[in-house]
Amino acid sequence: MRPDNAIVLVRRGRGWYADYQGPHSLRVMRVFGTCMIQTAFTAAAPAGRVLAEIARLHPGINVEIAAD
Repeated sequence: MRPDNAIVLVRRGRGWYADYQGPHSLRVMRVFGTCMIQTAFTAAAPAGRVLAEIARLHPGINVEIAAD
């Protein structure tokens, strides 16, 4: 488990998913049964916009785009 809280954004199928990593992933797993949560963004949304909006909604959390 990584030591810091992070959200790694992944474009998969028709949408963008947020992969919660680090200590906060345990809480996400308890609530949702998974650490990979679908966002409201379709796959057509530009990566920069998805990154900016998710980061805005999660201040203090490292948000990044998954490497291809």
